[in-house]
Amino acid sequence: MSTNVTSKAGTIDLDLKKRPLQKRAQATYDKLLAVAAMLLEAEGVERISTNMIADRANVTVPALYRYFPNKYALLRALADKLSEAQLKAVYNWSQSLPDGQPPQLAGGVRNLMSQLVSLTAKQPGSLAVMRASSAVPILRERRLIANRELTEIITKVLIPIIPNVNQDKIWTKVRISIEIGYTTIELALEEELSHRDEIVNEAASSIISFWAADILAREENN
Repeated sequence: MSTNVTSKAGTIDLDLKKRPLQKRAQATYDKLLAVAAMLLEAEGVERISTNMIADRANVTVPALYRYFPNKYALLRALADKLSEAQLKAVYNWSQSLPDGQPPQLAGGVRNLMSQLVSLTAKQPGSLAVMRASSAVPILRERRLIANRELTEIITKVLIPIIPNVNQDKIWTKVRISIEIGYTTIELALEEELSHRDEIVNEAASSIISFWAADILAREENN
């Protein structure tokens, strides 16, 4: 499906022109993404350009345009790469919950948040990508889609755990929890490494408290 976004400057194409099929092409593609992430972090979204990215990656501008129609398509590819890794982590977490009992679920929240912070930190330029996904209007829709996918995954896990709670309420509370989690990841990456565990623990405790009444109602009904 084509992803064209309308801005004040007109319609902006965010889709890849083609996917790399050969090893050499994949290497060029990966290098462009790595350089774009580095420049995004160093220069900011407004200052970087396709010419700058191609120059730093030591490839020709036509080679860049073979895959990406503009810099925003490059940024979208970076955001999608990060979102896919985060979605995979959430899915794996949802499948590994033993039987959904509240104490296990509480520990699972901390573990999930730790995993998300860790995998996000490993992706070059991830903090800059997350900021751009929030700040740049044409990329914001991509973040919204990814967060809604996360919401659907977690909602499906929680519905059988707290069947007494309205499903729309579960969805809404999950959506809020994800925004808290997104902010927590940004904060954990902004601060010194020594503070990350404390940030994750405090945020996880806040989310668990947010759900405490629903979990308690479940226990009272059992």
